[in-house]
Amino acid sequence: MLKDGFELMIVGMGVVFAFLTLLVLCLTVAPRILRRFPDEEPSTPQPSQPLSRASSRGLVAAAVAAAQRTRDQAS
Repeated sequence: MLKDGFELMIVGMGVVFAFLTLLVLCLTVAPRILRRFPDEEPSTPQPSQPLSRASSRGLVAAAVAAAQRTRDQAS
């Protein structure tokens, strides 16, 4: 029985050692492979046109009306 326990322990430790060795190998090789592919340039967003004062007032009025309607429906 004790022999079986030691055998199981050795097999388990061997599996863990093999897995950790494979993990270290993958983590060492991955950066070397990924360096071959250049990073893409991030796209810069185009500046948007400022809203005119009239459309801004319309948006504020619509937001206020929507808020009042939501509040009225809740009560």
